[in-house]
Amino acid sequence: GDADPALTYQVSGLKNGDTAGAVLNGGSLSRVAGENVGVYGINQGGLGLVSANYDLSYQGNNLTITKALLNVIADAKTKVYGDADPSLTYQVSGLKNGDSAGSILTGGLNRAAGENVGVYGINQGDLALNSGNYDLSYQGNNLTITKALLNVIADGKTKVYGDADPSLTYQVSGLKNGDSAGSILTGGLNRAAGENVGVYGINQGDLALNSGNYDLSYQGNNLTITKALLNVIADAKTKVYGDADPALTYQVSGLKNGDTAGAVLNGGSLSRVAGENVGVYGINQGGLALNSGNYDLSYQGNNLTITKALLNVIADGKTKVYGDADPSLTYQVSGLKNGDSAGSILTGGLNRDAGENVGVYGINQGGLVLTSGNYDLAYQGNDLTITKALLNVFADAKSKQVGTADPALTYQVSGLKNGDSAGQVLAGGLGRVGGEAVGQYDILQGGLALTSGNYQLNYQGNLLSILPLPVTPGDLGQLAALSDLRELQKGRDPDTPGDAVYRTTTLENPFLENPFLRAYALGMDVSDPNLLPATAAGPAEDASAKRVGQFTDRPLRAEAESGAGCSNQSYLADYWSCFNKPLNF
Repeated sequence: GDADPALTYQVSGLKNGDTAGAVLNGGSLSRVAGENVGVYGINQGGLGLVSANYDLSYQGNNLTITKALLNVIADAKTKVYGDADPSLTYQVSGLKNGDSAGSILTGGLNRAAGENVGVYGINQGDLALNSGNYDLSYQGNNLTITKALLNVIADGKTKVYGDADPSLTYQVSGLKNGDSAGSILTGGLNRAAGENVGVYGINQGDLALNSGNYDLSYQGNNLTITKALLNVIADAKTKVYGDADPALTYQVSGLKNGDTAGAVLNGGSLSRVAGENVGVYGINQGGLALNSGNYDLSYQGNNLTITKALLNVIADGKTKVYGDADPSLTYQVSGLKNGDSAGSILTGGLNRDAGENVGVYGINQGGLVLTSGNYDLAYQGNDLTITKALLNVFADAKSKQVGTADPALTYQVSGLKNGDSAGQVLAGGLGRVGGEAVGQYDILQGGLALTSGNYQLNYQGNLLSILPLPVTPGDLGQLAALSDLRELQKGRDPDTPGDAVYRTTTLENPFLENPFLRAYALGMDVSDPNLLPATAAGPAEDASAKRVGQFTDRPLRAEAESGAGCSNQSYLADYWSCFNKPLNF
């Protein structure tokens, strides 16, 4: 591939100081054509004499084309662990005659085996010449396998305050040759210390490589501790209308790290919607709040229900007498609240079972109702008892002369009610104590009885007086028992001259009230307590014998002389002048 050298020659035989240049024509030798390695004859070519003094004798020689030295120098190569080998290239020098490496070289380089990080020689491999014009000179180099970059990027993490830390994980990129993170990494990440809400850096910790084929590139991240949700749920509450509000309490859930409600809440109180009437009132958060930055407060309200108070109405037991008007049906009230009065919350009134006869009648709620929605009415009834009326039966005093038939035993009735008549409520008749001798006999209730259960019979008796026959003047010696002559109402009945009238009952009469006055009878001696003989008629009194003269047809008259009392009477006079004074015989 080099240029042909000048084809030179040596000249001998010059004479006379001739020079080759002088005797030769300056023509050039030539050679056999060809450029490949080989031996090419050098011919006389155009070399000739210009001098006739010589004969030219030419002795050829050879041009030898030797092999050119083809230098192949391997390029140094680098690859990252795990990457494919780069092409093993080389530099070629010494090409001649327009030859190209591709035209004269075949095959390729190779390298020492191995994939781990290191230096591996690049060898000639099977690189060879396919041209005889060259000698191949190979100069090797190295393939250097460098560490791959293993990127470890920490995952951002979040946890709620009080929860356990999540696993600190990471993403790995750059693994080569089928390597796994587990096979080439050891240890683990850690984080900046702290448990309160905040952002804490995630550090490489003791995470390290156990493979020389990588360089570790760590990119950190953060663990964010977020606020825990503190749930406050108000307790449902109930109170009875008028009672004090119960304490508004609540349940707390979501406490963490051993916190207590008292430590993380400000101690404020719940509140409720205002109102005291029966109804449902929302329980609000009020002044309850957090004093810890580690929580978000979630409040769930509830209700305070005001229920109706029990208003007890207890009817008063009532009594009335048969025939009387009903008493007012009253009642007692208990359970009033909030300063309410019975009059402000009740309307209407009680009633009772119908009926007017003696008996027990239930007292009912009637039209008594509440005008307030704050109460339930509990009514407890009672009874109106109609008791028996008192029916007074007063026997009439009766008299008859001895030996005559009894008069009708009559009576007076008081206390009738409701338009009742004696004939409707009474049956039967009175009786008397037996006897027909002169004297007084009790008039008894006998068979008189009630036919109505509405009354109670109150019987008041009287006397039937059996009177002696009339005493007339001249009937001397006629006797009468003192016990048969008890008390004198009048000395003489002015309408019946000659008859004396006797009564057993005490009247408002000074004669009858005098304890010394035994009896009066026409012509009877009052000095004898047992027998009172008749005396002759006369208007004057014999004070010593205590005899009373014959009655005139007028009331007995007597008059005291002294005016101090009715004693030592000297003559008969009107007894009314001695009213309220003792009459002394």
